[in-house]
Amino acid sequence: FKDGIVRQTVRFALLGEEEAMSGEMNEWPGGAKQMYREAGRPLTESLLKEVRAYAVTESDGDEEQSRFPPAVSTNDIWDFDGSAVVTAT
Repeated sequence: FKDGIVRQTVRFALLGEEEAMSGEMNEWPGGAKQMYREAGRPLTESLLKEVRAYAVTESDGDEEQSRFPPAVSTNDIWDFDGSAVVTAT
């Protein structure tokens, strides 16, 4: 926040829950919608629940605020391609 950067793009491999990273091409028969539903959304929500970043102006040194995970919300953009905006507040 100090430098005015408030958004990040994070790219990660989308794997099913029981899959291992093997280097081989992963086939998703349901396409992007299945990737989002089974891997993208759960992984993104879990990642955002771990983030603890507060703007300098909002932080008053109270460590109580950092003990609780942020509220994560997901809004689907297009149903056909599995795109969504996931935010943590």
